[in-house]
Amino acid sequence: MKYISLLFLLISIAFSSEAQTDSKARSYYCKEIGWTILVPDGWSVLSKEKQADLQNTGKKAMEKVTEEDIPTQRLKNLISFRRDPLNVFMSTIEPFTEDKPGEYEQNNRKIYGLIYSTFKNEGIKADTASGEEMIRGHKFYTFATKIYSKDGDLILQQKMFSRLVKGYDFGVTISYDNEQDKQAMLDAWLNSTEL
Repeated sequence: MKYISLLFLLISIAFSSEAQTDSKARSYYCKEIGWTILVPDGWSVLSKEKQADLQNTGKKAMEKVTEEDIPTQRLKNLISFRRDPLNVFMSTIEPFTEDKPGEYEQNNRKIYGLIYSTFKNEGIKADTASGEEMIRGHKFYTFATKIYSKDGDLILQQKMFSRLVKGYDFGVTISYDNEQDKQAMLDAWLNSTEL
């Protein structure tokens, strides 16, 4: 379930967590889906260990809501990079076979609801909206989230993009608190290679 690491990213950001980074990598290629992205200058790559920690903590938060074990063995974290704890780009893939038309879209709606329920369970005030967007001629499902402080101030926004690519559920998420960093991540995402 790809959104586990993304969900925990939001939860951890709300509590100002820090991440270990490796600033040497500037380009990333995923052979499974044929995707390449360049890390913007001044941004650091999150370590694989930190990505795994985020995934595990997100898994635990979601399991509180579902009251069942959530499998994550097939989820693969691709590249994640950040400028600071609030401005983060994440990407994942997970094998997904659509047995009948509309199953992928239905699965996304179910996950969106679970994400919202988990925020509510964790006491995090959030507004969400889902939609679709064309990127480089491909339809992506989108899920936007706004997170607020206890006083009602907007502290973080997030936009998730997902679609089926070569038998994988491919997801990209940008989390941001300012327009400049949002644009840097969007530019990297929109200029990444064709899928």
